[in-house]
Amino acid sequence: MKKLLIIGLVLLLAVSGTVFASTLNAEKAVEPKEEKVVLTKDEYLEAFEAKAESKGMTVKEYKTYLAEQEVAKFEAIAVKKGMTVEEYKALWSKKKTSKTNKTKSKEDVRKAYEAKAESMGMTLEEYKEYLAEQKVTKFAAIAEKKGMTVEEYKAVLAEQKVTKFAAIAEKKGMTVEEYKAALAEQKEAKFAAIAAKKGMTVEEYKEVLAEQKEAKIAAIAEKKGLTVEEYKAMLEEDKLERFKEKAESMGMTLEEFKEYLAGLKK
Repeated sequence: MKKLLIIGLVLLLAVSGTVFASTLNAEKAVEPKEEKVVLTKDEYLEAFEAKAESKGMTVKEYKTYLAEQEVAKFEAIAVKKGMTVEEYKALWSKKKTSKTNKTKSKEDVRKAYEAKAESMGMTLEEYKEYLAEQKVTKFAAIAEKKGMTVEEYKAVLAEQKVTKFAAIAEKKGMTVEEYKAALAEQKEAKFAAIAAKKGMTVEEYKEVLAEQKEAKIAAIAEKKGLTVEEYKAMLEEDKLERFKEKAESMGMTLEEFKEYLAGLKK
């Protein structure tokens, strides 16, 4: 009899626990989830600069500070695992390499873009222009939502960009023109470094890239049973038609739309 009473109590507790757990799960299910706030690149940079300023540091100093914190954290984890820093670095590097191999490289992304462009009967450059046109349509929709014309919204963004650019230049102790020149030099140096790595001069590398582009156009043209000239003419006609449609949808003339696209590329 005593055994039966014990078994009964155990069963009662088990049922009560199940009901309680179900109730908790139901309450959790109806709890609204907090919406994750996604910052734009500009908003993130502004927040980062504000954080640096609040600590009395420049952006560069704050980056160095964070890097030092990461190093200290890394060393602490190594000690916790009973390893030297070098041993833990080797283990971490191995895991990182394994993870990187599973993700798409820049080359994979470029190839995917080229495949998409080819499937749409475009060169990579034509496909980029097509994406730019889609961006223009989206831009116009955002401007309309803000109660502005495209030109007004563009002017507001340009003003914000100029102000921010000037602030960065000032922090670096340069004029805007000096900072622009420095960025241009960095870009040229990077291109020259890639060329040198391939055992070429800058001009030789530019020629190789141009030849590769022409070869791709020729290959697509051949697949379509066209000459290169015929294929290029077809692309120009398609591009013109798309431009006309976009210009009309935005209440612009074709020339105005071309000028607008040129302005976005600056």
